[in-house]
Amino acid sequence: MLYGLPKIHKENCPIRPIVSAYSSHNFNLGKSLIPIISHLADNDYMLKNSYEFVSCIKDYGDANSYFMCSLDVESLYTNVPVNETIEIILSQIYTGGVTIHHGLSRDKLKKLLDLALNDSYFKFNNCIYKQKEGLAMGSSLSPIVANIFLCNFEKLNLDNCPSDIKPQLYRRYLDDTFLLFKNSDQAQKFFQYFNSKHNLIKFTFEIENNNSLSFLDVNVQRFNNNFTTSVFRKKTFTSLGLNYFSNVYHRYKLSTIHTLFFRAYRISSTYELLHNEVSFLKTYFLNNYFPLKIVNNVLKRFLNTRYEVTTKSVTVPKQTVYINLPLLGQENSKMKFKKKKKK
Repeated sequence: MLYGLPKIHKENCPIRPIVSAYSSHNFNLGKSLIPIISHLADNDYMLKNSYEFVSCIKDYGDANSYFMCSLDVESLYTNVPVNETIEIILSQIYTGGVTIHHGLSRDKLKKLLDLALNDSYFKFNNCIYKQKEGLAMGSSLSPIVANIFLCNFEKLNLDNCPSDIKPQLYRRYLDDTFLLFKNSDQAQKFFQYFNSKHNLIKFTFEIENNNSLSFLDVNVQRFNNNFTTSVFRKKTFTSLGLNYFSNVYHRYKLSTIHTLFFRAYRISSTYELLHNEVSFLKTYFLNNYFPLKIVNNVLKRFLNTRYEVTTKSVTVPKQTVYINLPLLGQENSKMKFKKKKKK
């Protein structure tokens, strides 16, 4: 079945077409092919998550000498050339004398990939359609195949990029890419160069504004010749989240608090930015009816694990001290006195 998800954060609210492929005839086939080809969907330019990006950008000092921009592939899934990508997969696997991979010959793997990727059907308005171009967004195999295509695209065009326009930093997460250049002219020339390399793959271009640029859920700011990072939220953010009184396991509610504090800790590059984010999150949870005491308890436990303070214990050597106690009145048989040793 085909349905659409509106991209409410983008201008004119375009629709993202999704094919619900869970019960389709080739869904399980696609899942079984993932471990066979997934090793091809990785290179030195890829990011695993936003935390890895933050760690990467921190290594770049002298921020005033860089120009920030980002690239986004237009409708990546529906524009990936499927047959071309299948040949890319086969040529990378069956090389150097390899004839069998995971018990499959080249011809057999090609037939399986063709069945999983080119035999895509969906239902819309009670009519059955076949997708003729691109990857079905909703197929379990599509993200891996799209990544393989982009990895090969980068190998061909980024590794061989002219040195005068090559970016100082290039990091990609799926179809979003963050780049650093020497200046805006170099960035513009690289954008034109990249956009001319494939007739189906086109990029949109965003440049820094007021020394700031957002990438994934991170806002990168140039401040005092350094790059600072903080949590970024889109304009469509409404502060609506998990309600404390919702019918959800209590441990999930605690996990929500911990997860957002953890993100704040990993992304915020300074104590001041972390403090601002923690204050924002407290208000956010209060607006969703979380008791402040619970929020503070989770925060305290989290900070104790991250900022554990260890103090050295001072020990004084033991020494026996003798005192004289005068006996007043009747002797008490229960009292025992340690006799002072004679020198």
